[in-house]
Amino acid sequence: GKNCYVEPPLHANWGCNTYMGDEVYANFNLTLVDDARINIGSHVMFGPNVTVATAGHPVEPLLRSRQAQYNLEVNIGDNVWIGAGAVILPGVTIGENTVIGAGRYSRQCCGLRKSLQSGKGNRGKRQKILLQRQGNRSGLKKTAARKIFKKRRD
Repeated sequence: GKNCYVEPPLHANWGCNTYMGDEVYANFNLTLVDDARINIGSHVMFGPNVTVATAGHPVEPLLRSRQAQYNLEVNIGDNVWIGAGAVILPGVTIGENTVIGAGRYSRQCCGLRKSLQSGKGNRGKRQKILLQRQGNRSGLKKTAARKIFKKRRD
C-alpha cells in the first residue's frame, strides 16, 4: 500500500505472503509468521511487539509429535488498532474499526474463521477472545465470549 511505515526491526517468515493497505503503521518488533496469507487493511496501526501468526501446531499429542503444522489465513480490516504485545493467532479475522488492547491475544476454537465484531473495543484486564462455534458452518454467529484470567494459586 501507499504511505506505509514499519519501524525496524521487522521479523517475517516469508514477507511475500503479507499484503498491506494504505497508510499502515507498525511500531518496532512486528513479527509476521506468514506461512499463509496475512491481509492488512488500510489505516491499521500496530503497537510494539505485536505478533501475527498464520501457523500453528495441533493440540493432539500424536500429531504434534509428528511435527504437524497447520496454516490459516489472517485478515485485519480497515482502521484497526492492535495494541502493544498483542498476539493474533491463525485463522482470525478482525473487522474494521476494531481495537485489540495491549497484551491481548486473539484466537479461535474449532478451526473455524470468524470475525471480531466491527467497531467493538476489546478492552479489560488480560482478556482472551474465544470465538465460539454455534451451529453449522453456514449458520455461524459472530460472537465473542470473554474470559478473565485469574492468577493461579500455588
